[in-house]
Amino acid sequence: MPTKPVKRGFKVWGRTDSETGYVYQFDLYKGKADCSESSPGTGLGSRVVLSLTHSLQKSGTHVTFDNFFSSFELLEELHMMGIFATCSVRSNKKKLPVLAKKRTPMEKGDYKWRTSQCTAYIQ
Repeated sequence: MPTKPVKRGFKVWGRTDSETGYVYQFDLYKGKADCSESSPGTGLGSRVVLSLTHSLQKSGTHVTFDNFFSSFELLEELHMMGIFATCSVRSNKKKLPVLAKKRTPMEKGDYKWRTSQCTAYIQ
């Protein structure tokens, strides 16, 4: 990340409980993975989320994450695994509805929404 003040170091990704803060699982990111460890076409954020939620398959668990990790493909993959997810998204992400790419003024309490398959976008 070019704007970070310190360009080197470790990142620790974690799966924690939202009420207690208890860490159930964590992963230490040390740099780019070998090709054998990652599937082609999958971004770092998606790989992290899929790795940390692998043990939650078919559990009906609800996970949340921010826009660094989010993508339409990841949400669909989690749904197929039986995991519900909520995340924020960047407006330049692929496969977002046109509604997400336009900035339209709204009054307090107003909202707009669109759905595609099992994924919903709410603004």
